[in-house]
Amino acid sequence: MQVARVSGALLLVLAGCGYQTAGRTLPGGARSVRVELPDPSRIDEPELAPLLASALCRELARAGVAASTLGRADTVLRTRILALAGLRPVVGPSSRVAASDLVLRLELSLERAGRALWRSGLVEVEAIWPVTGADPLRAEASRRAALERLSAEAARRAATLLVSLTP
Repeated sequence: MQVARVSGALLLVLAGCGYQTAGRTLPGGARSVRVELPDPSRIDEPELAPLLASALCRELARAGVAASTLGRADTVLRTRILALAGLRPVVGPSSRVAASDLVLRLELSLERAGRALWRSGLVEVEAIWPVTGADPLRAEASRRAALERLSAEAARRAATLLVSLTP
């Protein structure tokens, strides 16, 4: 049973991070990138780290950059999660909290042999997390969907920043 779970998890990561031939050269002449899993210890959502790494792989692949969370590459993309926080509650018509604005703050760096080739500066994205009431299954689905939206938007911005540096 344990082997099936590990195999399933590995399959999901590989499907989300299609390693492919590089179509673009990055700063420092890099042709492929290993996306390092961010350290989730600074936030209360450890699930965000693999979601973000997968989203970064997908967005970089769409931009023509070979990216994977596995294997070796000449260059590593590191993500430092600075904060994940709830901002303003959104109050619905019955004066109950209907949603919460979430904000994700992170920094990225492209490195080779421990040397920084590029640093992003602060990347900040927001998403709405609809509060779904007492049903724990709906609440969990809503939380996960909000984390996926945050990850996807952060990955789009990071990929856009990174590939904009190449000719």
